[in-house]
Amino acid sequence: MQYKPLPDVALIRRAHHRFLDTGKVMHGVVPEAIERSWLRCASQGVPADRLRELARMARGEFAPSADQYAGLIEVAEPVMQTLHQQLQGTGSIVVLCAPDGLILRSHGDAEFLPRAEQVALTPGVSWAEDQKGTNAIGTAIMERAPVVVYGAQHYVASNHSLTCSAAPLFDASGELAAVLDITGDYLSHQTHTLALARMASRTIERQMFLHAHRGAFVLQLHRQANYLGSLFDARAAFTADGELRAADQDARDLLDIGAAPRTLHFEDLFDGRFGDLLHRLRGGEPIFQLRLRRQGAQLYGQFARGLPGTASAGEGAHVRMTVPAAPALHPALDALHFGDLRMEQAARRVMRVLGHDIAVILEGETGTGKELFARAVHDSGPRAGGPFVAINCAAIPEGLIEAELFGYEDGAFTGARRKGQTGRLQMAHGGTLFLDEIGDMPMSLQPRLLRVLQEREVTPLGGGRAQRVEFSVLCASHRDLRELVAQGGFREDLYYRLSGLTVRLPSLRERADREALIRHLAQAEVLGGAPVRIADDAMTRLLDYPWPGNVRQLRAVLRTALALSISGHDIELADLPDEVQRAAAMAAAGGEAQGEGGPRLAELEWQTIQQAVQANQGNMTATARQLGIGRATLYRKLKARSL
Repeated sequence: MQYKPLPDVALIRRAHHRFLDTGKVMHGVVPEAIERSWLRCASQGVPADRLRELARMARGEFAPSADQYAGLIEVAEPVMQTLHQQLQGTGSIVVLCAPDGLILRSHGDAEFLPRAEQVALTPGVSWAEDQKGTNAIGTAIMERAPVVVYGAQHYVASNHSLTCSAAPLFDASGELAAVLDITGDYLSHQTHTLALARMASRTIERQMFLHAHRGAFVLQLHRQANYLGSLFDARAAFTADGELRAADQDARDLLDIGAAPRTLHFEDLFDGRFGDLLHRLRGGEPIFQLRLRRQGAQLYGQFARGLPGTASAGEGAHVRMTVPAAPALHPALDALHFGDLRMEQAARRVMRVLGHDIAVILEGETGTGKELFARAVHDSGPRAGGPFVAINCAAIPEGLIEAELFGYEDGAFTGARRKGQTGRLQMAHGGTLFLDEIGDMPMSLQPRLLRVLQEREVTPLGGGRAQRVEFSVLCASHRDLRELVAQGGFREDLYYRLSGLTVRLPSLRERADREALIRHLAQAEVLGGAPVRIADDAMTRLLDYPWPGNVRQLRAVLRTALALSISGHDIELADLPDEVQRAAAMAAAGGEAQGEGGPRLAELEWQTIQQAVQANQGNMTATARQLGIGRATLYRKLKARSL
């Protein structure tokens, strides 16, 4: 989702001009990291009105620099490609830099590449702070922390049209190893971009650790078993006889061994012997419990996938290759829940079928995030590098959906485009096809879709040669497809072809992690990382509200509340929309008397819808927008109530 510039963008520009004139920073206008960077740039004499003269490194000069970081580039390249796929269409470029700010690799949208060339955001150019002024790459290097530099927060005026988000990467010894940056036009800045950069940099860090210790047994550790294999576990590398070879910062903290540990063995750290651990692994126990020798605390561990792979690794190499690890959540799926067991279980079930040509149906109310979940599944699977093509079967008019799905040849029908049009099914080749609201697909098209899924060939309207297609299939519906089949509204054979695995996503009111989710979404709406504070009475109202529009409505409410907030990052009760305050207050008042059952929540939802209809004077489009649901969903709820 793209966001407009914040209202204080003009204030940031004024602060920039005042700093250049007076050398003083307007208090509270820019983050402290930007203040420190402006002061550094001024002290170093970086010209703010033009770029310091610095030619791009010649190809011959750049090649040795790139060779020096060949291992880093090899590890980072697939992660950058995946990140680029996630950002496709946002007009952004993904950049990998050396620790000194030299750009090593970049991947970008075609429309942004000319801009990147214009501002020299290309391989062979240094974006160190003393060369390019305040910018996310150079400032992240100096701050050794993730940084967002928005518009006029850039020191050099020619970069004010950009927004960049950068995260530093560190090696196992804690030394800066690289910087990953996402840059785009400041008018289309996305608040979650820094989170994506941090996740990607964390992934590269972990792959660097594995790459550096290919011949070792890399042990993943965490206090909770379900975090093993995620971005949040710790990693320690051991030789075949149990000697500790290396540990990342998380592992050093967890094991309390300091930054430069002396020679240590497994037995110095844990109760038990390293050989016994390998024996348990050989016995089919991929996840095991460990007890720290000094603290006595219990940890969980598993060996990283595919390691070790060298002959020097000894017997353990054969053991690891023949024992499958328990499936760990991919970061894209792990980021969708904040402790809700049902969301986590849904993600884990899907992880088990990825890559097995098993279609998945996602069920859940409108607004529960089915498309977001589907995209995360795509990003987690073997086709992550391919396209993700989403089709809302309820949003395309019945007369056009066939042409949208299958495409057509020149002259296939009156009004058709010259040279025809490629269908969505062909566009999904090599990636994932997501059929949203599949229950609303016209019956007349269902046999054709079934034939495509069985034969993996698409024939455009108007004839032409059948084209081979390969893609993963995900479907979603707010309706019970089994019930639709029983009623004759959906073909039984197509249902069985699509229902390899059915997963239900819980509604927002059912989720146990509502408070954590609310805080996360609120924080994502604030540019620059200022911490969001939600008053206790406001949080109570948000937790008690029935949320007929689910997460989609919650995002809209939080965005409105933050816009109404005086500070821009503190949400008070008065900042919440009236319907949230009224309905949530009624829920709180009736909670003790009526319990937490479904009938009371259904009644509150109905009251919320009635109030929204009245507030919008019967305008259904405005009502649906206020509730965060589609018009079709609103009409369906009204019709169900009138029966």
